[in-house]
Amino acid sequence: MQAVNEAPRAPQLYEPLDSTTTLTAPSAPGRPVAADDGGAAARRKANINAVINITANVILPLVLYYVLKDHMSLLLALVISGIPPAVYVVYNAIRYRTIEYFGVIILLSFVLTLIVAKATDNPRVLLLKDSIVLLLMGLAWLFTLLPITRNGERQRPLIYTMVSKADPVHFDMVWKTIPRFRMFVRGLTWMWGLGLTGEFVAKVLVVLLVSDVQQASNIATIMSPAVVGALAFLNMLVTLKMRREAAAADARKVASEPAAEV
Repeated sequence: MQAVNEAPRAPQLYEPLDSTTTLTAPSAPGRPVAADDGGAAARRKANINAVINITANVILPLVLYYVLKDHMSLLLALVISGIPPAVYVVYNAIRYRTIEYFGVIILLSFVLTLIVAKATDNPRVLLLKDSIVLLLMGLAWLFTLLPITRNGERQRPLIYTMVSKADPVHFDMVWKTIPRFRMFVRGLTWMWGLGLTGEFVAKVLVVLLVSDVQQASNIATIMSPAVVGALAFLNMLVTLKMRREAAAADARKVASEPAAEV
C-alpha cells in the first residue's frame, strides 16, 4: 500500500513535548545538521550568563544590603551593595561594548533608597525604603514587555537580553523561529516583573494596615528575601523544564537523521 504523504503542520505554541515543536533552531540552508547544531553549548553559556546576571544584579546586592545594614551606616551598606552591579556594568561595557541597563537601574535604585532614608524620619515610610530597589527592578522587567519598536523590531524581554549574550546569532534565530521559546522567555519576565512589583505593593499594605510599627517591621523584613527566594526557585524550575524540552528536541533530531538520509 502506498503511503499517503501528509502535509507538514505548523508548530503550535502549546504543543506537548512529543510534538513537532522543539526548542532547537533550524540549521542554515545547505549546512549539515549536527547532533545539536551548537544549540546545547549555546544554552549552557546562556544559563551561565543568566545566573551571573541575576546573581550580580539581584542576589548579591540584596544579600549584602540586608547583612550589612544593621552593622554599619546605611550609606556604607548601600555603597558596598552597589559594587557587584557596578562591576557587572563595567564588565559588559568592556567585554560586549554595551550598557547593562538593568545594572544601572539597580545602582539608581540604591541612590533613591538613600535619598528616601535621609529625607524622612517617619518609621512607616522607612519600612518601604528597602523595597524601592525591588520596585524599580520589577518595573524594569515589565517595561521590556511593552510593545515598543526599536530599529523596526519590537523590543525583547529582559530575560532574552540576559541569555542571548552567550550566542547572539543562535538566540536571535531561536527567538524568531520557535514560539515556545518566546513563551518561556516572556513568561519568566512577567513572573519577575509582577513578583517584584507585587512585593512592594504588599509591603505598602502591611505598612498601612498593621497598626503596630514593630510588628509591621517584622513582617516587612522577611518579605523581600522570601519573595526573591520564591522567584529564584520558580525560575530554576522553569529553566529546568526548558532544558529538558531542548534536550528531548535534540534527541529527536538525532534519531530522525538516519531516516532523513535514506
